[in-house]
Amino acid sequence: MNDLRNKLYVGWTYVSPKLNQKHKIDIYDDGIEMYAQYNNNWIIFGEWKGKIALFNEHDPTIVIKSISAWKVSDIEK
Repeated sequence: MNDLRNKLYVGWTYVSPKLNQKHKIDIYDDGIEMYAQYNNNWIIFGEWKGKIALFNEHDPTIVIKSISAWKVSDIEK
């Protein structure tokens, strides 16, 4: 998980991943369309000015370094 810190853009805040709080991407646009092929369970690990950084729950090597937070929603338990 420490490696995730290194994936953040300069100025972003690292957020300790909460593995029990999963999110789904509702809108795939702005260059992240390629991630729609993966399982839609994501975990937040960074934030900055209304944007978040995510990694995929099923394959943590798949990282989205920046997406607007409003394009993502919580997955109901």
